[in-house]
Amino acid sequence: MKLIFLDADGTLLHNDGHIPESTILACELAQKNGHKICLGTGRQVVEIIGDLKKINFDACICGSGSTVIVDDKIIHDSNFDHKESFQLKKYFFENQIPFIVENSHGLFSTQNVVDYLNGNLDKLCYNLSPEEKAKHSLALVIQQIHVVSTEELEKCPINKIAFLNSPIPIEVIVKQFNQKYDVIPSTYPPYGKMSGEITRKHITKANGIDIIAKYFDVSKENIISVGDNYNDLPMFEKSGYSIAMGNSVDEVKKQADYVTDDILQDGIYNAFKNLNII
Repeated sequence: MKLIFLDADGTLLHNDGHIPESTILACELAQKNGHKICLGTGRQVVEIIGDLKKINFDACICGSGSTVIVDDKIIHDSNFDHKESFQLKKYFFENQIPFIVENSHGLFSTQNVVDYLNGNLDKLCYNLSPEEKAKHSLALVIQQIHVVSTEELEKCPINKIAFLNSPIPIEVIVKQFNQKYDVIPSTYPPYGKMSGEITRKHITKANGIDIIAKYFDVSKENIISVGDNYNDLPMFEKSGYSIAMGNSVDEVKKQADYVTDDILQDGIYNAFKNLNII
């Protein structure tokens, strides 16, 4: 039995929110052959929506390792402590950087952030019908955001912060926080170029793999991971074999054992065939 960890955005999901039929078929066939299909995503539990529901995951890493689910039950959940949460929010408020507070219970932000995201959605979907626009992955994410006041946002627990459209270069934010936290550019393009995310130090998808591998009693040589962006590299380190999508950023391709085809060119199906998983 292999444990197969699949990233969501850019690996399973195209930016428009759909999963290729060949990918869904590949996951079904792999499970019929006795393998476990696991989601490894920066998305929160409430963001496993749309086409992601078409795959019956055996386990899920959510919030980039902050929350771990097996057999539809949360077996691990980790948040920033109160002091950390206060300091992070204070920085973003003072520097007028829009942000979304994420935790295993939902996504929370202010109305100005939802307005910004709706503006992005309009630009991305200018040539689509209203029906197609409503199915776009960003439209589905916006639907999951609870709009709260600044005072309410200050009280929300955090396992990840997503910051958007920052007027401060990401390199500056990294320098400010990288001693205490993991800071990376956003892995979700619809958020915009000057966007990123912050998680607790060493709480990564690798942490989630450790928990799930222990649960199923599977060793590293029987773990496969598939990804396309920087937050997938910790998964690669914990896997006996790593696969980069053809549409991956260059650094991910360099670190992978194998580079498959693009997401829209049956990348996952072809990789599974190449490894005799299906």
